[in-house]
Amino acid sequence: MKNRTRMMRQDATYWAPPSRDGLGNKTFPAPVPLKVRWQQKRELITDDQGRQQVARAVVYVSQPVEVEGYLYLGESEASDPREQGAWEVRQTGASPNLRATEVLNKAWL
Repeated sequence: MKNRTRMMRQDATYWAPPSRDGLGNKTFPAPVPLKVRWQQKRELITDDQGRQQVARAVVYVSQPVEVEGYLYLGESEASDPREQGAWEVRQTGASPNLRATEVLNKAWL
């Protein structure tokens, strides 16, 4: 993965999917800094329910992320990523190399 992560020179912030508090409000875990390669491009994706959507960006991430988490291009310590302008992860993917010794993780936003 060293070769692939070398190409990830942009700083981003990731929030895992939120949980609900006793009042039904979303509570987000602490933000995590990541190295990424953020491509601002539209791409057609299919969600887990089989619905097609257009993603606004494809992000190559240095570690796996989860659907319904949030990514922000840049560093942030915000407790709510929506207030920061972060984008929701709508689909994820992983591509191993031919020897299965490295994995390239992607997120569609």
